[in-house]
Amino acid sequence: MTRTCENCLNAYNNPHDAEVRCVKKDWESQFRDIDVTVHKGETCGTFRPRNSNQPKVVFGKPVQLTFDF
Repeated sequence: MTRTCENCLNAYNNPHDAEVRCVKKDWESQFRDIDVTVHKGETCGTFRPRNSNQPKVVFGKPVQLTFDF
């Protein structure tokens, strides 16, 4: 298992958009303006392996667009 965001406990899918975010970066963003999104192969040095019962992190999740006519 590689020590990247894809396999990290701190990464999660945001329920409000298609981005994958990092819990550690969310915490840091309270104190300074940083981008809290993460990429599959990225690592921020705070790797913790995902639990087997956690849902997989989905990168590039499609967004459903709806049109009201």
